[in-house]
Amino acid sequence: MRSGRHVASRFCKGLIAAALASLVIAAVIHDLELLRAAPVKTGAYPQMIYLEYAMPGYNVAGADFADIYNSANALRHHESAYRPTSAEFADPFQRPKNYPSLMYWLYVPLTLVSFWPALVVHEVASLLAVFGAAAFALWKARLKRYVGLVLFAQASLYFLTPVGVTHFERGQFDLLVAAMFTLCFACSFVDQNVLLLAALTGVAGALKWTIIPFLACFAGFGFLLSTGRRRIAFFVLPLLTLLSTVVFWNGLKEYWQSIRYFDLDTPPYGVTLRHYLSPLVSKLVPVAVALTLAIIALIKHRSTAARSQLLMSAGAPLALVLTNLSICYPAVSYEYHAVSALGMLPILVIWVERAQQVPVWIKAGTCTLYGIFLITVLRVIEQFVTLTPQTMTLVYMAFAGLFLGVSVYTILTHKFDRVPEGSQLTAAFNNGGG
Repeated sequence: MRSGRHVASRFCKGLIAAALASLVIAAVIHDLELLRAAPVKTGAYPQMIYLEYAMPGYNVAGADFADIYNSANALRHHESAYRPTSAEFADPFQRPKNYPSLMYWLYVPLTLVSFWPALVVHEVASLLAVFGAAAFALWKARLKRYVGLVLFAQASLYFLTPVGVTHFERGQFDLLVAAMFTLCFACSFVDQNVLLLAALTGVAGALKWTIIPFLACFAGFGFLLSTGRRRIAFFVLPLLTLLSTVVFWNGLKEYWQSIRYFDLDTPPYGVTLRHYLSPLVSKLVPVAVALTLAIIALIKHRSTAARSQLLMSAGAPLALVLTNLSICYPAVSYEYHAVSALGMLPILVIWVERAQQVPVWIKAGTCTLYGIFLITVLRVIEQFVTLTPQTMTLVYMAFAGLFLGVSVYTILTHKFDRVPEGSQLTAAFNNGGG
């Protein structure tokens, strides 16, 4: 157990060190250019990966937050969120509306204040959401000692990387996605109030449609491998996501036009599977991955208790795979969506500490690979190597393949740990993991 603890601790500390080292390297490069009396080419690091946008009329950032704010403001004034008639509620950059109705209704109270304070509240609330989800999952896994370290690693990768800074400047919403990923995985081991957790996660899944590939596929995997209340929870989760979408039927009909624009009628842009796969195949990949792993587990392991243990041991690397595929799922996927991968940090820590059947070398190798992946997709290496979106998509696909291999290996080599009926974490606690 001690070696596993070292893996989790070193994983988080390594991510923090990588983010801080990038600042030091940038400063050294800048100082060397001064020393040579050469024109200074390096700007302040971390730099944005896209051009900065100032909101017309406000002279502040938050261009993507404006989509939500203006549409929510339209709803408060009894106009359509998707096709407002008043110019003050239109998107300042003439973009089609790109969020489900629930997201717009959720932000209606923020329109009672002006744009700038609403943007600040949104940024703070998003950070609290991902931090809160991480702390909750670690607390439920009886790993409270890691809360500070994991939150520090998440903050470092968000505020000290080019992709994180770009997400922050845009006022984007992928921290909420990261929080939902963490809470969805938590349904695989939380025992008390798991139905309530699944219900809340399912409703929140309707806030952003790019959450759905992860939630639906992981819930399907969990449903097939679990029993009792947990199986019900994994059934309720995607069902409530669907109901929370359909209940806004009029808005859904309007939103469908935006989906067509961004995902069906637009050429691939950014990090998307559509660079290399057909539209139909790219949509089926996450489903095929989750279903295939579940079938292998069902064939290989007849015991329902052994299958339940696989929710933790094989479910965590599957979550890494589904995160990558979800980020690359839309035809238009901007690179700042990589921020949603921050939701995997608490999941990996829990997996390292609690998946007793997985060899330490597998855990260490997986954490090392994921650290390299995060450093790459968050563009910490931007000072040395610039990757095109097409190449970055290949990075997502390659690492998804590696983590899929970890899941398959874990399922095939899993040995049932006979423990009394009860918590999914019972085996870890009985082996000294508390």
